[in-house]
Formats: sequence, C-alpha cells, structure tokens
Amino acid sequence: NKMAVNDAQWYWKGDDGWIAYEEETNKKLELAHRRQKTLKLNETYKVNFKESIQYRIDDPDRQREIKRDDKPLQKQAVKRGKEEVEEKKKPEPVQKIQKAAVSYDNKTNVKRMQRDLRITKEAEAKGELAFSVELIDDDLYRWEIKLHELDPTSQLAKQLAKYAQKHHIPPVITLRFYFPDDYPMSAPMVHIVTPKLVGNYIFSGGLCMNILMQGWAAGIVPEALLLQVRQLFMEGGVRIADENKVDSYSEQEARNGFKSAAQAHKNDKSFE
Repeated sequence: NKMAVNDAQWYWKGDDGWIAYEEETNKKLELAHRRQKTLKLNETYKVNFKESIQYRIDDPDRQREIKRDDKPLQKQAVKRGKEEVEEKKKPEPVQKIQKAAVSYDNKTNVKRMQRDLRITKEAEAKGELAFSVELIDDDLYRWEIKLHELDPTSQLAKQLAKYAQKHHIPPVITLRFYFPDDYPMSAPMVHIVTPKLVGNYIFSGGLCMNILMQGWAAGIVPEALLLQVRQLFMEGGVRIADENKVDSYSEQEARNGFKSAAQAHKNDKSFE
C-alpha cells in the first residue's frame, strides 16, 4: 500500500531547530518529492529535493535545510476481548521535535563552519595574505585573526610600523569574527580589537561594510571577507585613533557600534 500524502511531514531548519511546514504546503512538498521535481513554493522560495534545501528565487545562495520524516504512525495491537484492533499512535507534537533538535545542537551549520575554518587555515598556510587564525576558547563560532602585513606603501601600514616601534609591540592588527547561529544565512560580526582604528565603516570597533549588510550572501567564505577587510584598511582612510597609547575596543563596544551602524544602514539606502 502506498503511503497517503499526509503520512509524511516536512520541516525546514530555523534558528531554533526544525520547524514543520503547514498542512497545505506539506502536501505540495510530498507530492513534488514523489515526482522528484523542483517545487516553487511561492513567489519567494523554491525547493530542491536533491540537495534538501529551500532557497530564495532572487538569491539562490540564501538557503535553508529541509528534511522529510515519516509521521510516527506505527500501529499497536490493542486487545479488546477476543478481538485485536489496530490503533495509530498520534504524531509527536512539533514542539517536542523542535526542542529535541535544539537540545542536540542549536547551531545550524557546524559542517559549514568546519569547512570554512579548514579553507581559512589552508589560506593561512599559503601565506599570501599574511594572517593567522585561531579559535577563541575552542569555540568554532568565534575566531581571532591577526593581520601581520599590509601593503607597505599604504598610510595605515606606515602608521602601524611607527606605532609598533614606539610601543615595542608587533605591527599586527587583531580582529575577531563572531559567527551567528544561522550562518551562513547571516554574516559574521567583525570586531576590530587592537589597535583602536577609526575611519570609514568603523563604529567603536564594529566593522560595518556593505558586504556585512545587504551585500552578504551565503556563498561568501571568511577568507574572501578577510580580503575585503584588508583592502579597506589599505584604501579606506583608516588610521590608528591615538598613536600615543596601546588601546583596544571591547566586544561590547564593537557590538554596540555595529548595532547602531546596522540600523543606520537599514534606514538609509545610500549608506555604504
């Protein structure tokens, strides 16, 4: 016997775990899955069953995982006198499924993070961008990156060399990348730790380039982001705030600055 269309449940992966599609959408998904056809859910989204993803029509790089589960309709034999009747178990509530998913792993894409870290480490080993990357407290979603070299002809590189010599410290710029739970659907936050830099796109240590706002796409990897950050430092009018003291931006300062700039970016279409 073939399963009825409503004997399977489809889910999409949100920030807090797996979320069930509504009944009508679920039926459309199941029918299309049986025919192995790409499904246009609505004017915004399509579903690719082969890749198990839902993606935006206007930006295919913006994707979410989907999955299919047979509803728990296992049959139990229940004795009633001399007869045995079969009774279906009720489907497990969606809330329970979501809770289990969250308790197992509230990060949406560990494999993507592991892949991106590996790619970034490989780029570090090649030495073309002269940087190093380490996890903060072994947290896969928090990276510390040190830029060891800029174009020596850039104004910031010259200033950094004098600053380092004056304070007897390495001529290094320290950054931190904080990846959100729904990465790569959302961009990481970039925190300029030390030295304290000021200039275009920098708000109290929070970096607010367009690539981190409307310009973000799920296909962008940290190495490419780092390349743009490095380019900005060399060409974007960035300088050390105070050459006379060694200082740094705290994470809270950077987050507050990023939040304020993100709101300005959202309200002003000309903001870059």
